[in-house]
Amino acid sequence: MSFSNRSDTISVPPLAGLGQLLPRLAARWQDRAALVTEDRTLSYDELNHLASQVAHGLTRRGVQEGDRVSLLSQNRWEWIAAYHGVLRCGAVVNPLNVMLTGEELVHILNDSGAKVLMASRERLEAVSAALQDASSLSRTICFDEGLATAESFVDMLGESDES
Repeated sequence: MSFSNRSDTISVPPLAGLGQLLPRLAARWQDRAALVTEDRTLSYDELNHLASQVAHGLTRRGVQEGDRVSLLSQNRWEWIAAYHGVLRCGAVVNPLNVMLTGEELVHILNDSGAKVLMASRERLEAVSAALQDASSLSRTICFDEGLATAESFVDMLGESDES
């Protein structure tokens, strides 16, 4: 498999899983921009580090290989870091449409057996009443600060720096 941009082509040996892709790219293009958003630019190395922090935080919360982790948010850097972190710990990413109603969301969470939901504050507030019926969920993690009904994504990231 080959990846290329305007200035480089890199051949990548077959991957055992998608969780290996970002570390390989980070080793090759450490300081190059991997993600540019309105409020933040992340290099491959920075994104790789964040993905490792997410993987560590999820593992500490009991997420194991094959578990489902759902992501519910508009596009943002935290979603991308969470996506790669879920893959890194061997779990299955379950991306969810932000237009789902609470009832639709709960059905998908229960049907997929999602163990963790990682979401924006806006989406969690919109579906909070319905989430009480999500029997498969053991944890809810909010990308934004200050939501009492969910764990903080930022706090989870900081845990790996403390250990």
